[in-house]
Amino acid sequence: MSLQSRNPEITAAATAGASAPAWSPAENAAFEAALAQIPEDDPDRWDKIAAGLPAKSPADVRQWYERLLGDLLEIERGAHTA
Repeated sequence: MSLQSRNPEITAAATAGASAPAWSPAENAAFEAALAQIPEDDPDRWDKIAAGLPAKSPADVRQWYERLLGDLLEIERGAHTA
């Protein structure tokens, strides 16, 4: 299950005010699939993920990851309420 499908508000909040365009559900699904397949310690991880997302740069995918990770950490600390 993707982060986007579990909590669309997180996805919307993550893209609010971002310089990059919002991520579509299909882009988010491809991003999450690539995250699961490409090891965290791969030095070309962001390049490889971006290669599967023609409209996104390596910087875009890394920024998206960091935004979603930050949102998850806030939720774990209780900063977001459902």
